[in-house]
Amino acid sequence: METARAWFKRIYKVGMILVTLMLGGGTVLVYLSATPANGLLLISGILALLTLIAGLSITKLDDQDKQAETYRQIGHDIRRLVKVSTNRTYAEPEVHRVDPAALEQARRMDQEGASIDAICRLIEPGHDGHDPAHQAAFRKMVRAMLDG
Repeated sequence: METARAWFKRIYKVGMILVTLMLGGGTVLVYLSATPANGLLLISGILALLTLIAGLSITKLDDQDKQAETYRQIGHDIRRLVKVSTNRTYAEPEVHRVDPAALEQARRMDQEGASIDAICRLIEPGHDGHDPAHQAAFRKMVRAMLDG
């Protein structure tokens, strides 16, 4: 049993063949009736272009189906060749317990105008050994403790 798309394609093709034949016949009749005075030569040219367009559109749906099948095959091949997977890893959270005496000393250093890095080194001596992102996060945390 044929699909509805196949039936519609067949109806479209038959209709476009009839339109092409009618336009072609009209083009010939208008061309034969054309004289320099009545301007039908221009109309004949326009009808000829319309006939050409109608004739070329007969196989349009078949070409689209072929392209769709080609693209479908390309997509299938790409999905077969390319495997995409994602892995997420999360680090364990670090817990920093700050000695109240060190926090008071850090607040005094902050009031005296010491740099935030010096204050961070006071609270955590290994501060300089961490990567820049870790250091920035730790500086924000220390600033929040000092302001809070």
